[in-house]
Amino acid sequence: MKEKHQGQQIILCKKCGSNMIKKSIVIHFLIALWLVTPFALLIPWVGWAFCLLVYFLSVNYLINRIFVRKEVLVECTACQHSFKVDKQTYIQFKNYLRS
Repeated sequence: MKEKHQGQQIILCKKCGSNMIKKSIVIHFLIALWLVTPFALLIPWVGWAFCLLVYFLSVNYLINRIFVRKEVLVECTACQHSFKVDKQTYIQFKNYLRS
C-alpha cells in the first residue's frame, strides 16, 4: 500500500489542527521603531523619551531572545491563530524542514 506524505506532524495548530505553521516575527516591529527613531530625535522631550523607550525595548527583546526565552511564538497560516511552543519542539521543527 502506498503511504501518503502529509508533511510535518511536529507542530500542529491547537485551534484547527493544521500543520501549516510559521514563526511569528516580532523583530519587524522593532525595525520599524528604529527607522522612526531618527525623526523622533528632532522633537524635544517627547521624541527623546520615545528614543529611550525604543532602546530599552530593543535591549529587553535581545536579552530575552538570547538568554531567557523558553518558548517560541508561532502562527498557523490556515487560521492565523498564534500560540507558543517550547524551544526544543521548535528546533525539531526547523531541523525537519531543513532535511
